[in-house]
Amino acid sequence: MRADLKRLARDSDSSSRVTAAAPASSHAGPFKGSWGTAAAAAGVLALAVGVWWWYAHRAPALTEKDTIVLADFVNTTGDTMFDTILKQALAVQLEQSPYVNILSEQRMRNTLRFMGRSPDERVTNSIAREVCEREGFKAMLVSSISSLGSRYVIALNAVSCSTGDALAREQVEAEDKEHILKALGKAVSNVRAKLGESLASIQKMDRPIEDATTSSLEAFKSFAMAETQKSRGDDAAAIPLYQRAVELDPNFALAYGRLGVLHINHGDSERAREDFQKAFALLNRVSERERLYITSNYYANCTRETAKAIETLELYRRTYPMDPTPANNLAREYMEIGEFERAIDFYRETIRLDPKLAIGYSNMSRAFLMVNRFDEAKATCERALALGLDTPPVHFALLEISIVQNDAAGIARQVDLARGKPEEAFILATLMFQTEQTGQWRKAEELQKRAIELARQYKAVGPIGFWIAQFAADRAEMGMCQQVRERTTEALALNRDAAVAAAPALALCRDTSQAEALLSETAEALSERHAHQLRADPGESRDHCAQSKAAGARARGSNGSRSL
Repeated sequence: MRADLKRLARDSDSSSRVTAAAPASSHAGPFKGSWGTAAAAAGVLALAVGVWWWYAHRAPALTEKDTIVLADFVNTTGDTMFDTILKQALAVQLEQSPYVNILSEQRMRNTLRFMGRSPDERVTNSIAREVCEREGFKAMLVSSISSLGSRYVIALNAVSCSTGDALAREQVEAEDKEHILKALGKAVSNVRAKLGESLASIQKMDRPIEDATTSSLEAFKSFAMAETQKSRGDDAAAIPLYQRAVELDPNFALAYGRLGVLHINHGDSERAREDFQKAFALLNRVSERERLYITSNYYANCTRETAKAIETLELYRRTYPMDPTPANNLAREYMEIGEFERAIDFYRETIRLDPKLAIGYSNMSRAFLMVNRFDEAKATCERALALGLDTPPVHFALLEISIVQNDAAGIARQVDLARGKPEEAFILATLMFQTEQTGQWRKAEELQKRAIELARQYKAVGPIGFWIAQFAADRAEMGMCQQVRERTTEALALNRDAAVAAAPALALCRDTSQAEALLSETAEALSERHAHQLRADPGESRDHCAQSKAAGARARGSNGSRSL
């Protein structure tokens, strides 16, 4: 538009100069040249007004309910680092917007699997368009980076999946490698505007990526690799990569937040708390979405202020209504306080927002299990498997259902599927608690020993303290107080949060002074609900032990539901 207006103005100006230089004709009116110039100027003004009206009233390229598919960057620079970081950096920048929704990596992988392709296949422009059309989305974003001497050129092109028409284009230059993330952020801001997002929204939620994440390319590379492993469901591989990211940049708030979620999901609540505290201390370095993500996890897992966590998650949900994370984490909070029906409602919403999110199904299955709706719990897991969501959380849920229904064949099937994998330790720990319920204490101890060996092998030491403390509590409940003090001491050395089981064990064995001392030491780190239960007399402590019999919950030191 700017080019056309300049050309018309130039032509009009040129026309006026020709008119003025030409000899006056005896037949020409006295104002002929002036009227020609005025007419040309009026034409330019009319065109400008018309173009402005069209831009102001045209339908936006996208709406806040549309989803956009990201293709992998076309990288012609020869620098393989860009193959890893640029698509993730693009996603982080776009996720700041409450208007632009992008297809998650996990859902992309599941769609590729359903298409008969490898879930790790590179998402070329043609594959992105095929995914876009298959899932019924409106647009895709194709991107490229090329070198121009020492400079780099980044191009973004939003394209209609159905017609191939361009919806928004942007091209920027970076003066050198260190300024690529900054240049990409600028390009994304311009694309957001061209796709229909309001200027007010962009100004409010457009933190420069070097401020919102990290200015270190190496740290971001490690973060991007961790995100890839997380989307594959390989948390064990993701954790050291996130840790490497924060080692390279100790101010990388989002990487701390991700570590906290993975640690809490695997029962390492002590380390999770440290991660969330570090992330919370860096809130001045994050985008709005990340602020809500970190703050809600901080309240839920550090201060144990459930009301504040729910309030923050509700704001998160209203601000980013297409993001399944707040719905899932709200459900988890309601699971914590025993409102299982409300949790089920939010898990339904999680699945509606992302029908191929495995955690949504496994979590909802556990919620059904808590209200004795066993058939619905099993059907939920089977639905996940039918969608290709063959993940450890789904199999944990199926194991718990098999245990509750005394399905020996189902139990054996899940044990076989886990053999040789990191989740085998958690499967064996779950079976340990099931075995002790039948009085097979020797077999239970053998299972515990093997579970601990595997957990150490896979560097998942956080839950071990819970397993040992809960085993001691179960022995104490049966009046078998030998070695309870020794076991609880061992458990607390591994994880101070194991006090939730260690204190009742000591109280049941009449070691009330140590139980009270332990409670006083750890009360601030426990929720008011747990603190109240632990202050109870031994009889009430016995009830507390009985209430915590959900095998999968104890295998992870949590209620079994997983955060996003």
